[in-house]
Amino acid sequence: MWTFSLYIKVKDHSFPYINHSEYFMTQYEEIWNCSRDDRPWPLGFLFMTPPVSDQNAYARKVLVTAPMPYSLVLPWENAKVGCRGKSYEHWKEERTKELLKQIEELHPGFLKCIDKIESSSPLTIRDYYGVKEGSICGFSKDCNNIALSQVPVVTKIKNLFLTGQNNNLHGICGVPLTAINTCEAILGANYVINKINLCKG
Repeated sequence: MWTFSLYIKVKDHSFPYINHSEYFMTQYEEIWNCSRDDRPWPLGFLFMTPPVSDQNAYARKVLVTAPMPYSLVLPWENAKVGCRGKSYEHWKEERTKELLKQIEELHPGFLKCIDKIESSSPLTIRDYYGVKEGSICGFSKDCNNIALSQVPVVTKIKNLFLTGQNNNLHGICGVPLTAINTCEAILGANYVINKINLCKG
């Protein structure tokens, strides 16, 4: 899966902190087709207001992630970061406007809360994370043959351990959980989980 993302800094005390993720779909029946070439973009997005250490009733930032087909960035596929030219920047600006229009449907008045916006495309993910085509979910897995779709954290090479989106689980929750599995393969079963549980307030 590939995505176009917005990283939004909101003005102080302008937008409420939301203690859960929100999903917006223009056509619910298309939920599994968001990254297909033959569908309009954007079909929907994930909307989050990540907490900060001294969180109060207001958000400081908003993260928006909208699945998109990789084909939309093919014209700039061979260009490097910072060298994709004005056409790419214009393309990102247009995608940002389209996404903001949908966000405004979910949260009327949101546009007035924006202080600053940065955006990223699948090429951004590809170049900064070194992931093929900027995929955010690792390689495709076969639900009919999970055993052959797993990359273990422990390898046959002594002291070589793996972690990341291609191991075990992918995504925002899966990668940290896989990292815990890798740490526990090194430090011992339940070592990290017990430490985390001791930190709960």
